[in-house]
Amino acid sequence: MESLKYELLEKNPESHVDIKLEPNNVFQRIVCVLQSINSWFQAGCRPFIGLDGCHLRSKYLGCLLSVSALDGNYGLFLIAFIVVERESDETWYMFLQILIQAFQGELDNLTTISDQEKGLLEAITVLLPHVEHRVYMRHLWKNFKDILGNFNEQTECGK
Repeated sequence: MESLKYELLEKNPESHVDIKLEPNNVFQRIVCVLQSINSWFQAGCRPFIGLDGCHLRSKYLGCLLSVSALDGNYGLFLIAFIVVERESDETWYMFLQILIQAFQGELDNLTTISDQEKGLLEAITVLLPHVEHRVYMRHLWKNFKDILGNFNEQTECGK
């Protein structure tokens, strides 16, 4: 694992790459924010980032947290990622702290979008208080349908 970290840092100086192993040398976490990507993002992407988590369902369980943007051609542009044991308040908070550090605090003029991940909204509120935050429309619609469905059930049961 150290050779991977060394290789990434050798080709991308000033990047943030960290690999954490458990005491018995079992993989626990990797975080990667490459400086070249940071520079490209600031030079050519819109000030709008998406934050998302994806559960890994192989024999190596965990969660992939990522930050992406849209480039000038509306292409998806991966800014940073972290593989963690689980999605939680702690992991989102840690990931955003690393991202802020990598961007040297130049994230205040961004708009973020997410699907209300566990702990993410709180981490954004605390660490990026000046950032405007939006929620994916798909998740707003799902929540609305759930609320409407519960309302209809309660109304029908009350008859």
